[in-house]
Amino acid sequence: MKTVKNFTDRVNECECCGKQDLKGTYLLVDEFNNEFYYGSTCAFKKHGADKKELANANFKFEAAKSCVYAFARRNKLGILSFENFNEMLDYCIKNNGLMNYKK
Repeated sequence: MKTVKNFTDRVNECECCGKQDLKGTYLLVDEFNNEFYYGSTCAFKKHGADKKELANANFKFEAAKSCVYAFARRNKLGILSFENFNEMLDYCIKNNGLMNYKK
């Protein structure tokens, strides 16, 4: 059984069916900690993720993006590079915020 870990817009291809140009994918993790990136249809229909799990992953992703933008504004970081934004986004998702993030 796979569980939904989070949502990302950096991976745009479903590893299950191969569909490309998706708005984003869900990171699912199995009992052996193997990671899989699936589109919403495959995550929901083929792998048993429920709608609440998918909604929570989307909410967490959007909240993390807002957190990064607010942090950048507060700290006058200006325009973030793609790499810096993604690093901060990953940190925010894993740690539920940027409280202890080092610039």
